[in-house]
Amino acid sequence: MGVPRWLPLLALFVALVGGAARAAAAPDVAATWTVEGYGHSDADAEEVAYRQAGERVRDFLAGPDGDVDWTPAEDDLRAADVVRVIGREDLTTRAAGETHRYRKVTARVTLTPAQAEQFRRLALRDRERRAGAGGELTLRRQRWAGAAVLTVVAVLGVTAFSLRRRGAGGKS
Repeated sequence: MGVPRWLPLLALFVALVGGAARAAAAPDVAATWTVEGYGHSDADAEEVAYRQAGERVRDFLAGPDGDVDWTPAEDDLRAADVVRVIGREDLTTRAAGETHRYRKVTARVTLTPAQAEQFRRLALRDRERRAGAGGELTLRRQRWAGAAVLTVVAVLGVTAFSLRRRGAGGKS
């Protein structure tokens, strides 16, 4: 007895359906990392973990060029649902006869291409806002410098005029 003709087609169908199910179950992931935070309390350790997650996202967005200097805040990361706490531990160390207890929080950072693009837009908006604020500050400084130069020129002019009058009055 030979292999039924429909068996290879069934195998191909099962492979295609299984591959499509796996592709649908796993979203596109641009990057993923594990970060750890340590602190005296869970809240402290989680804050450190979120800060490290923000730094990793900033480094990813900057790429090899390093042109992104904006770091997403904890609120930005929470709003985008990028960080998931995957573990909490109590740790104890002993040094110089003293026992120290602290908490460790382990978090998984998963960044999809859509989230990466969202963070890039936020970074660009932040850069534009800072450039606008920096431009206003520069303009104010230039005005102060111009006023200072004008004041110095006016004082020098009055002094020169005064000295000339005294010199002309003494020669007569």
